[in-house]
Amino acid sequence: MSVTAESTEPAARERGKLLGPYRVLHGHRDLALLFSGQVVSAFGDWLYITAVIVIAYELTHSATFVAALTFARLLPYVLFLPLGGVLADRFERRRLMIAADLGRAACMIGLLLICTRERIWLAFPLVFLSTCLFSLFRPALGATVPLVAGSEDDLVKANALMTQIDAMSLMVGPALASVLIILGEARAAFVINALTYAVSATTLACLRVRQQPRADESEPQHWADETLAGFRHLFRARNGVLAAVTLTTAGVSIFNGAIWTLAVVMSAHTWHFGSQGTGFLNASYGLGGLFAGFVVSAVMPRDRLVLGYIVSMAAGIGGIALFGLSPAGVLPFAALALFGIGDVANQVAGNTLLQHGTPNELLGRVYGAFEAVVIGALLIGALVTGPLVALIGPRVTTIGIATVAAITLLVYAPRLRARTASAPVSAPAALPVTVTG
Repeated sequence: MSVTAESTEPAARERGKLLGPYRVLHGHRDLALLFSGQVVSAFGDWLYITAVIVIAYELTHSATFVAALTFARLLPYVLFLPLGGVLADRFERRRLMIAADLGRAACMIGLLLICTRERIWLAFPLVFLSTCLFSLFRPALGATVPLVAGSEDDLVKANALMTQIDAMSLMVGPALASVLIILGEARAAFVINALTYAVSATTLACLRVRQQPRADESEPQHWADETLAGFRHLFRARNGVLAAVTLTTAGVSIFNGAIWTLAVVMSAHTWHFGSQGTGFLNASYGLGGLFAGFVVSAVMPRDRLVLGYIVSMAAGIGGIALFGLSPAGVLPFAALALFGIGDVANQVAGNTLLQHGTPNELLGRVYGAFEAVVIGALLIGALVTGPLVALIGPRVTTIGIATVAAITLLVYAPRLRARTASAPVSAPAALPVTVTG
């Protein structure tokens, strides 16, 4: 009996590590609420994004049009994320997120009007406005996670949970969108997404968080100066490690901007999966990301975050290259699963490094600056993909994107590795606990 018990203890410990991100939810009401609401909301996001892109392609049969719509969806991130970071540091983050959810629900109802080629133009202002509202939501969410997580030990697990959100939603959302497309009910995705925003707003209304630190009143009050404070910290603080994380993440994010156009074109014309293959391809990314979310908190402790970031970034780049080289069959799905593993793992490490290296009263602005740079690269990917596919084809375009990302990692890896030999990134200062709302 004792031998059996001893032999099962290591296996039990390993299972505990893998389930670590979910074990942290036990007895943690507010983190469970935040996680649940964002899982539902993100599922609706990817459901709607897949549906609107496939609808646009089927109505226009133009990769350039799809790329332009992706550009319109992503442009507000670059324009308004830094401002969203300022607002997140100046106003109550929870209320900002609730208002953004309700506004995005209204945009989804508006997308129901898109049913003919003559009305497809309505997609542009509606997806643009929806992203504007999410630009208020995103920095507030990123800056709220450390307050909800509580202890430093729980922060990596909380970040693993939050990065699993996109993985789970990408696994389910695009797949459901593909089912709706097959059934001829693609626009139902917009109704479902509006309901998910209502669920997210409800969970946020029930959330209790630690008192939000306010920006130092001695800081310049002009919004432009406050916005630049986030960029200054991002590119000057921590001996350049935050800048290196930002720029290497941006290198890979070019593919995130290109993938929607590449997936729909290669699914229809290269591998002959049909338009519905787009959703299943993106679902394979979600499956890989979900796996990474379980593993990453077990294999990437705080003192190995930078090394884990470099390894996961290299894995993601390998997935991009394999996607461009894959013949028809299971390999395209395996390539996107590998990309999902690397992408989610580097998000966990990158977000934790960002949170540890930034005071919470500045974190909203730093998140706004970080997201603006990263999504700016994603926007470049969306903008150039259509013309590049027409000029050199989707495979060569994909390999070119992988090459750019690899070069960026090689350039900044020495700075990141130098950080591993120095003192670990300091954790955010502890904050007094008070309940709001």
